[in-house]
Amino acid sequence: EIRSTMHVRNRLPFAVSVALFNSAWARDAEFYDIAPGAVFHVPLLYAYATKLRVRPAGGAGARFGGAAFSEYVPCNQHTQDFYQVRDLICPAAHAAAEREETEGRGGSSDSSSPGLRCRSLLEQVGGSISVSFMPYVRVLNTLFSELHFICCRGNRPMEAQTHWTVK
Repeated sequence: EIRSTMHVRNRLPFAVSVALFNSAWARDAEFYDIAPGAVFHVPLLYAYATKLRVRPAGGAGARFGGAAFSEYVPCNQHTQDFYQVRDLICPAAHAAAEREETEGRGGSSDSSSPGLRCRSLLEQVGGSISVSFMPYVRVLNTLFSELHFICCRGNRPMEAQTHWTVK
């Protein structure tokens, strides 16, 4: 049985795109729409990537202000039995331009759409590499009624007038 030594697991509630990097390649290898809960087995020709980056795919990107790719994260450590958790930020597309303009005038930028923030988990056991993307918080309702909540940043809702129902 031939299988890839590297796989990407999407534990986020929306699809993601992943870009793989290796200095020997002319450009990043991009893979689109890794569904929520799916495991993507990286094709053998790209399994020796040294870094990767992620962003929300398709319509999910608009939900996060047209989020751009995160910074590169190392995805291949030259060691065995390695485990690492990293925080990732996929900035809103307008945030970078806004930050440059505002900071150029001596001010500070406070974008209403911070983009996407999530965690990555890199596990390397033996010769196999697993990269997982997951949210900071996961709500599991074990009550016998519906649960309504809203995520806020300071005193501002992250998603204005949106209530999520978890059943």
